[in-house]
Amino acid sequence: YWICEFWVIDLDTLPPLLECDLYAKADSNLVHEDTLYIPAGSHECAAHAYLPPAIVHDDWSGVKFVKAIVPGIATVVFEPSATVKYQWESHKQVKIPHGLPIPIYYEAYDSCHNIAYDTCYVKVKDLTRPVAVCDKGVIVGLSGKKVWVEASTFDEGSWDNCEVNLLLARRADWWT
Repeated sequence: YWICEFWVIDLDTLPPLLECDLYAKADSNLVHEDTLYIPAGSHECAAHAYLPPAIVHDDWSGVKFVKAIVPGIATVVFEPSATVKYQWESHKQVKIPHGLPIPIYYEAYDSCHNIAYDTCYVKVKDLTRPVAVCDKGVIVGLSGKKVWVEASTFDEGSWDNCEVNLLLARRADWWT
């Protein structure tokens, strides 16, 4: 009879499945398409927030490493969640400035060094109303039909966490 000898090579050539999970720890009203809206702090025009977790699954060689890159701000290493299967999360807050949506680039590596990528965005929204403090006893002499008064004449310390954009004033007896 014959004896055969053969070799089996087991190669993992597929990257893990990776998805940015915007809904995991956020109110669904703050998510629109691929963007998570984060409220700015009450005294700063930025948000200190945890990055959205990632769902990562690799059924061949296992997930080895997951990180998120916020360009020009931070690179954050994620850890496996103790409570949610396949979820990787960060325990480090990142300061995100107010302005345009900021991309978060996720990378997940399996044990065979295959890499998966995903991108989502965060945008800081100013939800804090400005505080208006004004001088109520300003008297302006009318030397013509139109008089210009500097805004600093009325302003007695008005402030907003993302700067005061517009200051309006009117006559106290405008109805007469």
